[in-house]
Amino acid sequence: MEFEFSDGKLKKLYTEGVGARGYPEGVVNSFLRRVRTIEAAKDERDLRVPASVHFERLKGDRAGSCSMRLKDRWRLILRIVAREDGKVVVIDEITQHYGD
Repeated sequence: MEFEFSDGKLKKLYTEGVGARGYPEGVVNSFLRRVRTIEAAKDERDLRVPASVHFERLKGDRAGSCSMRLKDRWRLILRIVAREDGKVVVIDEITQHYGD
């Protein structure tokens, strides 16, 4: 699937490896793997495999967004946006689940 970043810092982390110091050990490696998974996916169903990724649609004030587990409580927050030429995954942020 096509993807883009809404956050310039995450784009820089993915393309240049800059900014990893702000995250616990293992979170950045998981982030890089998840982005590669998104890139290789043919459609949204591929984002659900393996089940350990815990791809899920969010509710409440985050309705319209989805999350994928990175490590422990860390999640990758993204949106799937329909465009004329197909769906695009917009990667919004890395955050701690439940705001802890």
